[in-house]
Amino acid sequence: MPDLQTVLAAVRGPMTEEAKADLIAGPAVPEQKVVPKEQLEAAVANCIAPADEEGALKPICAVPDFAVEAALLKKTGADVSDEFIAHIHWALKNLGTQEGVSKLRFWGQLTGSEKTYYIAEGQTEAAEEDGIEDDSVEAHGTGANTMTYWVTNNYKGGEWTRLPRAQSKFIVSAKEAKRFFTGNLDAEVHTHPYFKGKTEKNLLRSCIALIAARTTICPKGYLNAEEGGEIVEAEDYKFPSVQDLSNLANWVHCRPAINMAGLTTYPEFDEEAEEHTEQALALRKLQLLDTDAKMPPLSAVTTDGSESWFSATHGDQTNYKFTTVVEDEVVAVNKCYGVAQVSSLLWPGAVTACQGSHFANFYFGNGQVNASLPAPPPANVAGVAGDAGAAEASEPNPAERPAAAAEEEAAAEE
Repeated sequence: MPDLQTVLAAVRGPMTEEAKADLIAGPAVPEQKVVPKEQLEAAVANCIAPADEEGALKPICAVPDFAVEAALLKKTGADVSDEFIAHIHWALKNLGTQEGVSKLRFWGQLTGSEKTYYIAEGQTEAAEEDGIEDDSVEAHGTGANTMTYWVTNNYKGGEWTRLPRAQSKFIVSAKEAKRFFTGNLDAEVHTHPYFKGKTEKNLLRSCIALIAARTTICPKGYLNAEEGGEIVEAEDYKFPSVQDLSNLANWVHCRPAINMAGLTTYPEFDEEAEEHTEQALALRKLQLLDTDAKMPPLSAVTTDGSESWFSATHGDQTNYKFTTVVEDEVVAVNKCYGVAQVSSLLWPGAVTACQGSHFANFYFGNGQVNASLPAPPPANVAGVAGDAGAAEASEPNPAERPAAAAEEEAAAEE
């Protein structure tokens, strides 16, 4: 009986010299990518607790545990690696040691054609000199500039760049611009219609302002609007169940909407003034036509339209009952391990996840708005088409002329 090698040789035929050489050499080993020494050293330094030259730990601002927030993302189906979580966690810790930063969190990532932007959002005590002298730009800590943003292309120890304040004229221009990001802040923006900010840095900051204003949400009742307009956290707030949070009516916007002028609030218009500047009249006209300007603080996400949001639940949604001791008293506690997800369909990639008493907002997209969604219905404005109180003009050339008009024409011809 012939052995296996003889049978294989009969089936395959004689082996060529090239095949023999490949057999002796063995399988091809893929070429290993060599990481520069500087990048390795930066990645290692990024994962070490920030300390000064003497070895004392530096003070860090308030930074949420990104591992906990990333766990919520994973339960919604997001592909977030443990390596990414660890590096972002320490990158935020290092960024939080900068002077003047009081609060910091990971806002999200924006994918470009060449590189990716990793974005951090925070609050700073003082404004940074950005060279902007336009009085129409909202001040630091107000409106679209309530938060400050930093960006990097390398979350493994890369340098963070602080973005300038959002400017209203750039925001208005960015709404009309249709362009994918490259990942280079200094890249020139060539698009039609023309983008007034010229560089990708200004386009990125304007895009962040638009996304944050529309997609930063929280459970209904978590925040309250006081008489002075200040938004504060509610005391003794109890989070709804996962089933209730799957209902979009139980979610509200956290940030003020950006209006047609690229601002969060229109300047006051003096009706009794004898003369107005051309800019003031233009802003007043926009204010009358603007539906977002009439949106109250903490408005429900359902006001955006039924096709603007998507909700889902994940995991075990059973409510388990436990007993625990709080201040020498036995208290019954309900706990659920399910996660409620709310995603924006207007800005694909914006997602909010909530489990128990913890929720987080993130954005993982390419910075492009979903233009296929229908526009929300316009509000009734006095003096604007669609207002029930406005006088309706008659058709100048009706298909059927009234009987009285026909008789008058006949009499005139006679």
